[in-house]
This record gives sequence, structure tokens and C-alpha cells, in this order.
Amino acid sequence: MKLKIAFLSLSLAAAICANATDTYSYTFEDSVNTPATSIAGWVTDGTLNVVANTVTNGINSSAKCITFNAQNGIEWWGGIYVNLPSVTLADTSFVYLKVRAESKFNTNFELRIFNGSSELFSVGAIPAAMLDTAWQELCYKIPAGTTFDKIRIQPRHDGNFYIDDIRLSNVGPTIPDLKPFTMDFEAEGSDANWTSNFTGKGATYRSDVDATPYNGATVLNTSAKCMRVWIENGGYSEYGGGRYTGVYGYTTPSARYLHVRYYYNPNDTSAYKSLPLWVFTEDGDNKFESTTNSKNTWNDVTIDLGVGTLVKYLGFTVNGWWITAGLDDIQLDGNPTQRDKLTGVPTVKGVNAKIFASNGALQLVGVTSPCMLQVYGMTGVQYLSQRVITDTTTPLQSGIYIVKVNGVNGTQVQKVVIK
Repeated sequence: MKLKIAFLSLSLAAAICANATDTYSYTFEDSVNTPATSIAGWVTDGTLNVVANTVTNGINSSAKCITFNAQNGIEWWGGIYVNLPSVTLADTSFVYLKVRAESKFNTNFELRIFNGSSELFSVGAIPAAMLDTAWQELCYKIPAGTTFDKIRIQPRHDGNFYIDDIRLSNVGPTIPDLKPFTMDFEAEGSDANWTSNFTGKGATYRSDVDATPYNGATVLNTSAKCMRVWIENGGYSEYGGGRYTGVYGYTTPSARYLHVRYYYNPNDTSAYKSLPLWVFTEDGDNKFESTTNSKNTWNDVTIDLGVGTLVKYLGFTVNGWWITAGLDDIQLDGNPTQRDKLTGVPTVKGVNAKIFASNGALQLVGVTSPCMLQVYGMTGVQYLSQRVITDTTTPLQSGIYIVKVNGVNGTQVQKVVIK
């Protein structure tokens, strides 16, 4: 099959001042806000079209958006190009865009920044993107002094994508401080927010820790459950490993030391006799490394993430090929030598947020850490899937809904009636 390249050219009408504090936004609603597009080869199977927005509840109520099909989004050329007026940023600035997909998956969803034909750098989304059928807004930090006139929106995943409200602002997102948490995978739903990386070969939930290959461990883990991870190539964080997207914020003195039990078993029994655990907090950046430990053994390690480190997610891997690994008893606290006994800190038994209806909207109150808010109809249709980091008000049409909240502290489900 011949691959086609899609080239999306956005002709922005407004001149951009490098030190402006206001935001420009392109919504595809009319001829003024609908830029010209053209197809020029390699990434999409079909055309780029302005279409009706069929998911208008949640954060994007606009009538129109643009859609494209990424055929080879996991490759370096994947994505669509957006031509912008040349601008030199006097201050750190932020590109925002709204995005949704036709199915749920984890992806880097990067931006590649260009000046003319020269690619300057790539930047990952804040927070890490767990795409779903509901709209969410992603943010990309662009450093001061950058001169750029083009971006490439790079899904790093195949499928149909919808884009809306592309804007530039000097106002960044509100990023919370992390709080101590612990997870042991014993409770139902404790696998919430665990995803594979975008090749699809990453983390899967495993309920029997003693099954093959774990029964060969020289030091056993007596827990009933753990997180099983398949690693294709741990040397590249995007190609293998387990990713936990339920954590987002800056490390603090009381939440900087990551305690993890890990196990690994290579397919090649003669290889990788001793490997450390690698932890990534951003897309390919900020790699943290444990002490080196033996294979086929449950090892208990502590990794210092430092203070003030931005954690978009926690990505766990070891640097090897074709490895089955296990993770358990993950805890973030302020103790550099051993796990604190976290009194008053909920584990995976409940989110402890209040969910209720008020004035025609869903209210989520008591959010103390990043969580995923999902709203379903009584027939099982999903109306909303959105990451939230603080108390949230979501307008909904009248009806009965099932509300599910997944967070670092567990899962909470409740029925809500909107009048």
C-alpha cells in the first residue's frame, strides 16, 4: 500500500506579538477561523477535513473541528504540520490544543518545533496524554528565546484524531505539588491509569504473582498481586515498559523518594544477569536509575527523584530486550532509606472525592491529586473522559449518569442525576 503524506498548512490571519499576554485561538468554526489545508504525502490515509464536532459535552462545545487519520504515527514523520507566523518568544510560552481520539490509549502526542525547514526540538504534552473519545486539552512548554514558524502535531499512534482550539499563551498550566502515596495492587481497580507505551506492548495487569515466570524467583514476593510488564526494548522508554499516568506534579521534600519492588526475567536465560530499574518522568527525559540488582529476584530499591522535578507520569523499565518484569509496593514519600508508614494517606481503597449534581452540572469536590474523570450513560455510552487535577464543574444534559473517578488513591463510582 502506498503511504501518503498529509501536510496541514494553517494560515493564521492575526499577527503575533512575541511579548503579548493575550491568546490566539483557531476554532475551525467559520472561514475566518478555518485555515487552508493541503495534502503533500506520508502520514495520513485520506484527507484532512473540517467536520462537525460530535462530542460537545465536556470541555469542547464548538460546532466544528479538524480530523485526520494517522497511518504511521509511531514513526518520526508521523503527524500533521501547522504553519505559523514566525515569532521569537521573549518569555517562556505555551502552545495549547484540544484533542480526542476514536479509542482509548496512551501516547506521547508530541509537538515537533520548526524554524523554516530546521527541526529545533520535540516537546511532550503536559500532562502525559491518555487519549480517549472525550476532548482534553494538552499543553506544550516552549522556552524563551525560541524562534519558530511551524509545528508538527505528532500522535505517535495510528488512528483517527480530532484537533481543535490551537492557541499560544504566556500563561502556563497550574501544576500541583505531589503528595505521598502508596499502591500495592491488592484491591480491585488498582490497575487504574496503568497503560502500555504507544507500541502497545507495555503494562498489563497480572493477578497471580506466583505463576510462571515468577515461581523461579530466588527471593519471592509474598503479595497476592502485582503489576506485570512486558519489555520489548527497555533502552528506549517509548518502546517498552509500564507507565503509570495517575501521578502529575512537582516533587517535594515529603514526596521525592520512590520505593519500588521489581523483578525481571529475560527470555534469553544467559543475558542481563544484573540490571537497574529505570524510571522516566517525562518523554525520554529525566531518567532516574536504581542500584543494579540480579534477575529472577524481587529487589527492593529506592530512587531519589529530587525536589522540584516535574512528573508527567512514572514510566518503569529495564534496559534490555524481551524481558518480563514485575512491579509491586510502589510508594512515594520523604524517607531516603525505607518506606514511611503513611498514616492518614489513603491507598487504593477509595478516591475520597465528593461527587454530586448542582445547577445542571456534575460537581467533583475534594480532589487532592490528579485523577481521571469518566462519565457514562445508563446504557454504557461514555460521554466524558478527562484528567482533572483540582475540583471540577462539568455541565451535562439532564439525565442519569454513572461517574467513575480513577486516581492514585483508587477508584470511586457513583450514580448522579442531572436535572
